[in-house]
This record gives sequence, C-alpha cells and structure tokens, in this order.
Amino acid sequence: MKATIAEIKEVRPIEGRDRIQEALVLGSWVITTRDYTVGTVGVYFSTEGIIHESFLKENNLFKDASFNKDQKTSGFFEDNGRVKTLKFGKGRSDGFFAKLETLKAYVDISKLKVGDDVSKIGDFELCTRYIKQDVLKDAKNPTPKQKKFALFLEHSDTENFWYNSKRIPTGAKIYITEKLHGTSGRYARLPLYEKGFFANLKRKVQKLLGLDYHKYMVGSRRVVLKNNEDGFHGKNDFRFQVLDDLGGFPKNLIIYGEIVGNVNGRPIMSHSLSELPKEYKNKFGDTVTYNYGAGKGHKFYVYRITEYDEVKDTYRDYTYAETEGLCKLNGWDMPLKLTEFVYNGDVNWLEAKVKELTENEKNLSESYTDPKTILEGVVVRIEVERKTTFLKSKSFVFKLAEGLETVANVEEIS
Repeated sequence: MKATIAEIKEVRPIEGRDRIQEALVLGSWVITTRDYTVGTVGVYFSTEGIIHESFLKENNLFKDASFNKDQKTSGFFEDNGRVKTLKFGKGRSDGFFAKLETLKAYVDISKLKVGDDVSKIGDFELCTRYIKQDVLKDAKNPTPKQKKFALFLEHSDTENFWYNSKRIPTGAKIYITEKLHGTSGRYARLPLYEKGFFANLKRKVQKLLGLDYHKYMVGSRRVVLKNNEDGFHGKNDFRFQVLDDLGGFPKNLIIYGEIVGNVNGRPIMSHSLSELPKEYKNKFGDTVTYNYGAGKGHKFYVYRITEYDEVKDTYRDYTYAETEGLCKLNGWDMPLKLTEFVYNGDVNWLEAKVKELTENEKNLSESYTDPKTILEGVVVRIEVERKTTFLKSKSFVFKLAEGLETVANVEEIS
C-alpha cells in the first residue's frame, strides 16, 4: 500500500455516467469526476490498504457525513477507510486518486513532485496496509528469529512495477513470467550461524575431516519451520514434502518459490467470483481454485535462487539462465516465461507490454499456465550487471476476485 504523487495520463468516459470518468494513473484506471484532466497531478492511493481517518475527515470523504469536517458533505469511503477495487457499471476503479490540494493540511504541496512517496509524512502515516481481522486472529505470533538461522534470508517483498517502471535502466535484460497465487516457500542448505572461538575451531575441524556441516532448512515467507508443526494451512508436512521432492541440491543455496494446489484436503488458495461480471463466472464458475496443474496434490514453482559465499559472507542471485539451467537439470518447475528482451529505454512501450500481459483481456484474464483459473498477474525480472530486481503487476480481475478484501496473507505478517 502506497500513496504516490502521480499525474493522469489518459481519461475516458464511462457509458451511462455523466458526472464521472475513468482516469489512467500509474498504469491503473481509477474513477474521478469530470473536472480531472490529462496532466492533473495528485496523490494516488493503491488498493490493498487504508487511508488515515484524518485525511478522509479533512477532505469530507467519509460516506457517513457525521465523520467529516463539513458534516453536510459526504463522500464514499466506509468507516474503515479501505481502498477497494470496484466496478462502476462499465467503469473500473483500481485505487483512489485525489488532487494535490487534499494534502495541504499535511505538507507544503509546492515542494511535491511526481514520483514522491507520501505514504508517511514525518511521523504521520497517511496510509497503511489493510489486514483482515480473521487473518490477524488466525496468525500466530511469529517465532522469534533464531540466530542460528540468520544466514537463511527471508523472502524479500516484491515492489510494484508501476511505481518503478521509470527507474529501469536502458540495456537491462528483462524476463516477464506469470505470477502464481499460492503460499511462499523457501529452502536452503546452509551452515548454521555460529560465532566465537570454539565455533570457528569446530568448523575448521569439520572442513579438515571433510564433514558436511551444512543443514537443510525449511521456511515460509517469514518463519523457519520444524516438521509436524501447524501453520495457516494446517499441518506443515507439505512444506517438508517439497524439500524431499527437491532432492539433494548444492550447498550454500537458498531456493525461493510458490507452493500451489491443495494441502491437507483443501485448496491453498481459492476465490469466490461473486463480485465479477457474469462473463467471468460463465467461464470459470462460481469459485476459482488456483491449481496450476497440481491436481489433487501440490506443486512447487521455483522463481529465485540465491547463492551464499561463505568466504566473503555475501549473497548473489542466480541469473535467470542459471536458475533455468539448475531447474531443468533437477526437473524442478518454474513459472511460465512469457517473454524476454533487452530493454531499449522506451518506458511507454514497456508499460504497454506489461499491461497487456498482466490483463490478458482477449482471454478474459485466464491464467497462461492453467486456463481454468484467472490470472494473478506477472513478475518483471530485471537483470543489470549481476544485480536482480523483481517487480510485480497484478491484474484488475484478480484484485476484484480477491473479494475487495485483499491483502496481507498470514505469510506476509508472520
């Protein structure tokens, strides 16, 4: 969830609606009134979050006018301030956009420029991530980070492509793959983190004797796991089955991926399609499950491999070619690659290509991997001089299917 200074790139009318229109901001269509024009600069709030009540009150945006500064004026935000993905007849709203003047109570707006992140202004948090109460209730307190697993790096958060597209350098090698909807998994074969004289002595003796001091490790996005523990999806045994399926992989690697399909007798991820237009329900049914060829079981798709250098105490990501090569050698699955190219610096072309692949509108946003389910979106992998960056772009239909109740699943908050 971010609040970003942005400008409108395009506007288009909505059939049957005289007072409102669609406006294109940071790759997303939002609903605005007709006085917003191309070039209008304002603040864009992405979906998956809540806007601070002070901002909503100051700008009379609450639906319940009694919460507003002017109690004779009402807006359209519910009491909790959530930014939702919505359909307005034949229009769509994927976020919220307001004119720059709405920020004047919090910051000198004359100093703001397009691209500025205003999610936090000083100590004031203008917006925060929305987390469902049932997810908060079900999520256990995260296990304290055990020092001995310090080398086992967590999943890094993937930034939004639309906030970062203009920062991609010319000449970068870009791979665009399908983004799969499941639960995060990470696996490693690393030394335990041990310091001190005796720990160093033990390590030297192990090396001299040719003993393998590397340990296999299993984790969700944030937590290092033990077998037979319970997690958000029930028993965590399936995560250790994935480790068995990976087999003996090389030392000093961390393998990141997505576990999809079914575990413990139920789908890892599914959605009701009640909020989608009937053409989607006709195509996919009333409920969609994100199976991706897993059948009644589950599959693991590898999307990132990181190598740890014990001597230098540094990490490096495998290139896509290296990742693909190791996966082919071991028979591991990877998310479907949709295209690859060397970036020529044309950001308009790049954004159009990412938008086209993200939405797959000609096929009603069906998954490229599994036509029985909807497309979550794509991942844009950028490689520049051995440095790898991952950016995500989620489809409008997927966000709508999330029930307008997006977001942080338990792996992201634990």
